[in-house]
Amino acid sequence: MRSFSLLSAALAFAPLAAVAAPGGSEVDVTAGAHGCRRAVARVVLPYAPTAAQRRGGQASPVQVRKVAGGYEAVWVIDGMLPDERRVYQLVRGGKAPEAAGMKAAKVAGGIEVRAGDRLLMKYDTATGPNKPYLYPLLAPDGTLMVRQYPLAKVEGESADHPHHRGLWWTHGAVNGGDYWSETSTKARTVDLAAAQKVESGPVFARFTTATDWIGADGAKVGADTREVTVYAPGDVLDFVLTFTAGAARVTFGDTKEGSFGVRLPDEMIVDRGKGHIVTSTGIMDGKAWGVRAPWVDCYGPVSGKTMGMAMADHPANPRFPTWWHVRTYGLFAANPFGIHDFEKGKPAGSGDMVVEAGESVTFRYRVYLHAGEPDGAGVAEVCGSFIDPPRTVVRAR
Repeated sequence: MRSFSLLSAALAFAPLAAVAAPGGSEVDVTAGAHGCRRAVARVVLPYAPTAAQRRGGQASPVQVRKVAGGYEAVWVIDGMLPDERRVYQLVRGGKAPEAAGMKAAKVAGGIEVRAGDRLLMKYDTATGPNKPYLYPLLAPDGTLMVRQYPLAKVEGESADHPHHRGLWWTHGAVNGGDYWSETSTKARTVDLAAAQKVESGPVFARFTTATDWIGADGAKVGADTREVTVYAPGDVLDFVLTFTAGAARVTFGDTKEGSFGVRLPDEMIVDRGKGHIVTSTGIMDGKAWGVRAPWVDCYGPVSGKTMGMAMADHPANPRFPTWWHVRTYGLFAANPFGIHDFEKGKPAGSGDMVVEAGESVTFRYRVYLHAGEPDGAGVAEVCGSFIDPPRTVVRAR
């Protein structure tokens, strides 16, 4: 049994660089080992820039918020080769580049994210009997990327595992309580609506929530905060959950029933004969279950076209790279706890993770919704840009 105490719950996905000098600034950006595709660059400046102007290239929109020490500026970089260096001027003043607005808004029963007026997803805090979840979850072209059951009854669609609702994070053994299945709702999570916050802008929409974990006896086991960031045009979602134990230690138990999961559309699953699962190490389909890998992609036909969903683990997560509870019938989940299920010969309890009273543990993941097969969609590059983000150095001009 291993105990974790991770207090730095707000680790950024890309390194921050700060400069105190007045005036305009330039940023040297160096790509990681996979180059930059849907890579997030962020810096802290003493002023609020209006654009990130690439030397010899186009300007990118930036999203700015006030932080300690200045302004955090965030933009997205595409098209850099591995270890390539690029220079951006963080423009002060002038007109910002045109960009479709990303919007997060509180609505009845949860939070919606839109690109302009087009719905991308809803974080549903009202209808799940034991957990909040994302449903619907739509690709930028409007393709529904999750199974509809049990939220809707569709002729010909599978109707198993009613607890597989959209995209979620929970676990099947937390201090003995089952927060995964819906056979008993005594162990449940409760979203705290008053703590919800939303942020909108040209680069991303973001929402944060707070959630209490309630045991079968009605007592609070712990609580989490969740931060979900959706980047324009809506194909990349970064998810951060920080769990904090309550007055007593909390054990995430060794079971395959967890944790960051999604139920895929029936059309694209392996069992229907046309879908595929592939890990970052090239393991395919049914052989991918229970293996460890930095990322996994599932792809296949959806509504007459090839679509896919990739998930990436983060190096700062406990036990990176995670094990994948990915099934040929459509369940797709990252699970760092279920070691004895995934690895032959390991005794029960091998995957138990203890969070001491008052301590915290953080989990970070990326979801990439893409058209086409993995190579053409750049899955390795998009996931690689999350795992090994670009490095930034700010220089005053």
